[in-house]
Amino acid sequence: MYLNKSAKGIGWFTSVTKNQNGEKMEHPAYINFTFKKGTEPTDPTIEGDLYFIDRYGRKRKVFPYYNDYGQGRVEFKILEEEGSPKMAGKASDSAKSVDISPEELPFY
Repeated sequence: MYLNKSAKGIGWFTSVTKNQNGEKMEHPAYINFTFKKGTEPTDPTIEGDLYFIDRYGRKRKVFPYYNDYGQGRVEFKILEEEGSPKMAGKASDSAKSVDISPEELPFY
């Protein structure tokens, strides 16, 4: 995700270019961001990821998308916890292997 400084130099924004079906939209939606006074970045464009971090410190990546049902609005999809076996199809170090005997299989 990219944050861009507004043309007038006040505030930051990102564009949401995909809808809930993952299709590219003809006209993007925008999300505005502000930084605490004195903490604004010096670069006009910043690249980074958006995360939801719960009170236990577990991180989950967040993706904005445009939901065009009804009046239309920007929504956020929160993915699996980082390091989860489901994330990106990778097995984590804590995942256990399962041994199944050929006699227990339901097919030949």
